[in-house]
Amino acid sequence: MPKPGDLELAISASKGSVTAFEKLVEIYFTGIVSVCYSVTGNAQDAEDCTQEAFLKAYRNISKYDASASFFTWIYRIAVNTCYDLKRKQIRTPYISIDENIETDEGVLSFQIEDQALLPDLQIIRDYSDKMVQELIDKLPDKHSRILRLRDIEGFSYQEIAEIENINEGTVKSRLARARIAFAKLAQDEDLYD
Repeated sequence: MPKPGDLELAISASKGSVTAFEKLVEIYFTGIVSVCYSVTGNAQDAEDCTQEAFLKAYRNISKYDASASFFTWIYRIAVNTCYDLKRKQIRTPYISIDENIETDEGVLSFQIEDQALLPDLQIIRDYSDKMVQELIDKLPDKHSRILRLRDIEGFSYQEIAEIENINEGTVKSRLARARIAFAKLAQDEDLYD
């Protein structure tokens, strides 16, 4: 969500201030990762898309229009980056951090605290999340974006209208159609049983 003072930072960044842009990245990085995850359904893809979105924003910051919030602007870039990735179906290889890495100074080993749910609960949650994502992906893009923005991300109608560059009435009608289509898909998949 937009934060107080980001307009000034964005204007300063658009005039060439790297420090201002870095501050904007600090403010919005976590939120944009969350948005990207809701679109891609994959943590690695979400992080890659987030980084790519901020790179695109940095390269094009001189084109930033101060009449829109920076958040709306970076959000649109991030969502479009995710959809580009999904269309191309690019998959990058994963590197295991379980293996030790030998360096000139010795062997590095990584210990990461496991904060995951119990395996059976995680399987249920992952399956449910995956099913919902797959159903949303079956909707037309204009409906899936609206559904994600409102029902998953919790944006207001006004914020969605800014992000999608449409009026609030269109947001509400698309959302209603998206919810009906989603419910129909869920019923066809016996998701309600």
